Amino acid sequence: MNGENELPEGWDVVKLPDIVQIIMGQSPPGSTYNQRGEGLPFFQGKIDFTDRHPKIRVFCTEPRKIANRGDILLSVRAPVGPTNIANCTCVIGRGLAALSPLGGMPTEFILNYLRLKESELNASGTGSTFTAISKTVLEEFEIPLPPLAEQRRIVAAVDLLLARVNASRERLDRVPGFLKAFRQAVLAAACSGRLTEGWREEHPDVEPASSILEDNKNQKKIEKIGKKRILRESDNSTLIELPEKWLWVKWGLIGVSQNGRLFPSKEYQSDGVRLLRPGNLDANGKIIWTENNTRFLPLDYEKNFPEFVLKPNEIVMNLTAQSLKEEFLGRVCITGNSDHCLLNQRLARLIPINFSSRYAFWVFKSPHFRKFVDKLNTGSMIQHMFTSQLVEYDFPLPPLSEQHEIVHRVESLFALADHIEQRVAIGKERADRLTQAILAKAFRGELVPTEAELARIEGREYESASVLLERIGKEKNQKNMGKKHVKRTSSDE
Repeated sequence: MNGENELPEGWDVVKLPDIVQIIMGQSPPGSTYNQRGEGLPFFQGKIDFTDRHPKIRVFCTEPRKIANRGDILLSVRAPVGPTNIANCTCVIGRGLAALSPLGGMPTEFILNYLRLKESELNASGTGSTFTAISKTVLEEFEIPLPPLAEQRRIVAAVDLLLARVNASRERLDRVPGFLKAFRQAVLAAACSGRLTEGWREEHPDVEPASSILEDNKNQKKIEKIGKKRILRESDNSTLIELPEKWLWVKWGLIGVSQNGRLFPSKEYQSDGVRLLRPGNLDANGKIIWTENNTRFLPLDYEKNFPEFVLKPNEIVMNLTAQSLKEEFLGRVCITGNSDHCLLNQRLARLIPINFSSRYAFWVFKSPHFRKFVDKLNTGSMIQHMFTSQLVEYDFPLPPLSEQHEIVHRVESLFALADHIEQRVAIGKERADRLTQAILAKAFRGELVPTEAELARIEGREYESASVLLERIGKEKNQKNMGKKHVKRTSSDE
C-alpha cells in the first residue's frame, strides 16, 4: 500500500453480504430446550463462547435458525463483536448471527478481520437495556478483500504468528496462580518459623514470646476494651511444633476483637465521615474507596461514637459472606494513613495487645487462619463468623523482635510478587497490542507478498478480488435459480 487508504494491487473493498451469507439468530420456544442431548446444540450468545469453538450447554428440538459447521458465530447482543467458529450443525438464538463464507473463502480470513474490528462493531451497537446490532449494520460492514490465494497465505501467516503470541499469553496466564501459591507458601513458612530459621541462629538471645503474656498491662487493656474471657490453653497435640521461644496461644489471650456498629442507612449523605463496610475490603489486604462503594455519615457520628473511629495501621476483618468459595469471610485488611472512617456492623477491629499489628495481619491472611475460618461453615447460604469464635483461634506467637523480622521478610517477598504481577499485566497488554498489530498489518497487505507481486515474478495470471466477486455473484445467481426451479417444480406437482 502506498497511501493510508490505498489498497494493494488486486484487492477490493466489499460489503459483508458480498462474501458471506448472513443468518440472524432467532430464539426457539423455551419448552424446546433440554440438557438431555435431544435435538441440536443450541448457542445463545457470548456466554457459550470459548477462544475458538462454543461449548455445548443446551440442546433444542425445534430450531428456528441453524448454523452449519465452519460458520462464523458473531455475538450481536450485549456484548457485540465477539466471535467463534461453529464446529457442528447448531441452533442459534437471537444473540448470534451466523456468517457462511462464499466462494471457497477461508473462514479464518473473515474471522480475523472481525476480531480486528471487534471494538468498532461494539461501538455501532444501540439500545438502552441491551446493546445490539441489526442485520442492516452487518450488511453495511465493509472488509478489504485480497485475491483468494493471498487470503490463504494471510491466514497461514497470521496463524503462525498468533500461535506464538497465544503461547506467550498462556504462559502469562499461569503466573497469577503461581504467585498466589507463592504468597500462601511464604505465609505458611512465616507462621511456622521456617521463614526465619537462619535469623534465629544469628539472634539466640531474644526475649521469648512468653514475655508478651507476662506483661500485666495486657490484661488491663483487655478489660478496658472488651469483656474479660477465661480461655482454655491451646491444645498443642493437634498443632505443629513451633520453634523454641514461640508459643501457640489463643487469640483472646493476646488480642481484642471489637465488633462494628450498625449505623442507619437513612443517614447516608454525599460527604462527611466515611463508613467502612465489607465491600471496601480488598483481597490484597488494602481498603478500597470508590464512588460506588463509599458511604458517608454526618461528622457528628464521629464525635458521638469515637470508639468506632478507625486509625492507621489497624486490622479489620469481614464477618459475613455469601460463599466461602469467595474467601471473603474472614478477609482482613490493614488501614492506611488515608483510611479515616467509622467501623460498620459485620466487621470487626482486631487489636493485638503489646505485639506487632502487621505480624498479626499476616497471620490472619495465612493458610492456617483460612483453615480455621473454613471449619466455621454453618451450611447456610450466608456465612457468618463471630468474635466469640475468633477468641478461640490458635495463634502462632513468636518473640517480638522476630515478629518484626518476619514482617520485613514477608513484605519484601510480597513486593517481589507484586512487581512480577505488574510485569505480567504489562506483558498481557503487549500481547493484546501485538495481536491487533499483526491483524492490522495483515489487512493492509503487508504481512505476506501480494498475489499480484508473485504473479509478476512467476510470469502468470492471477484471480483478482474483483474476479473472485464476479465468481461469487454467479454462484449466488445459480443457487437462486435452483431455488426458483425447485419452487416451480413443487407448484407444478
